[in-house]
Amino acid sequence: MTGGLGRRRADSATSELYDANSGSFWAGPQLPEPLADHCMARVNRSHILLAAGETVPLSGAGTLSARAWMFDAVEKTFARLPDLSEARKAAACGVARRPGQQGDGDALVVVAGGVVQGGEEEEGGQLEYSK
Repeated sequence: MTGGLGRRRADSATSELYDANSGSFWAGPQLPEPLADHCMARVNRSHILLAAGETVPLSGAGTLSARAWMFDAVEKTFARLPDLSEARKAAACGVARRPGQQGDGDALVVVAGGVVQGGEEEEGGQLEYSK
């Protein structure tokens, strides 16, 4: 859906949305900032968490990000969330439901691993999301 490295090595702030009913993609909203190597997780039917990643300028080294946003698929907007405890790229995102929980509601979003400043691999942290 989002971002990545574009032409000329610069990262991209573009996104695409997919409609499973029609089988087609179309241009989505711009990301809050250009990112590559970020992670995303579907929190519920209408919200997707986007976290971490790296900004990659046309020249020079990239900057790791600790930022996180919640994408509202109905409104097609991003809302800023609290930062992760440490900037990272190439992390994995996943959602854990509480026992017996189905569908929307509270979810624990795990942002795990990845690479932190200095190029070291790191164990993950977590973000709590309540609707």
